[in-house]
Amino acid sequence: DTGTSMLAGPSELVDKLSSMVNAKEDCSNFNELPNLGFQIGNTVLNLRPDDYMDKSAAGCSFSLMALDVPPPKGPVFIFGDPFLRRFVTIYDRSKPAVGFAVAKHDGEADEAAARELIAHVGGGGKSMSSGSRSEGSNPFAVHLPLDAGLMGGAEGGGDANSDATPPPAEPAAPPPVP
Repeated sequence: DTGTSMLAGPSELVDKLSSMVNAKEDCSNFNELPNLGFQIGNTVLNLRPDDYMDKSAAGCSFSLMALDVPPPKGPVFIFGDPFLRRFVTIYDRSKPAVGFAVAKHDGEADEAAARELIAHVGGGGKSMSSGSRSEGSNPFAVHLPLDAGLMGGAEGGGDANSDATPPPAEPAAPPPVP
């Protein structure tokens, strides 16, 4: 969402991520902060600390806010500007599909940097619940199932037009002429 300056998600997840990252307001641990990875399907998109932290002379703040959207529209996670600055996002409504590529910034166009930011994991079909970690995984990896709010407008696999205004009724036939 280009109108959201921060990452935003359910309070429970935001609290868990904030606790795991443990960023200090005085920036004293900035160089030790982990990459934050978001798994979408079998792809993990990583943000570096300079992507998800707002660093200024006054200190540091985690660019993450709580946003609780109740069902059936939620829960949702909005990637916002930190994500959109790091990744080019291409939407294909005809499939529907979303593609990601590392955005080219001054001096960061090499393939090694892209491999660090976009990783692929085995897709063994194993489903994990929201906010869970798999055994042996990175302690900073949180699985985010993103199966609601599909691009086609479907909610949980429902009709793609379920929220759409119904089309106008066909005009009635004119009355017979006597």
